[in-house]
Amino acid sequence: MLPHVNAIFTPTCRVWGFILSEHIIIGIKVGMAYAIPDVPPKTMEAMERESYRVKRAAEEHFLDEAGTRHWTAIAEERDSMVMDDDLYDNEDAADPAWLDLK
Repeated sequence: MLPHVNAIFTPTCRVWGFILSEHIIIGIKVGMAYAIPDVPPKTMEAMERESYRVKRAAEEHFLDEAGTRHWTAIAEERDSMVMDDDLYDNEDAADPAWLDLK
């Protein structure tokens, strides 16, 4: 090494400088590992979709084995039903509110 560097940096100072620089480099590495995701967002979304599909297929298989109707069949039946909204159109003589409207 250069003679003026040996005069400025003692062996103890060099060790502490090495330890400090090592910790700075490790800190930068950890910060970058935290900031950059390991899995890209598109891949993560595809994995979540696949997980949902597997879960739903398992539920359907379980319901088929149990002999119960799946919730989609129940929802389709509900959607195909005609809702009777004329239920309250007829007057009820026992209801005083109808009598007040006349």
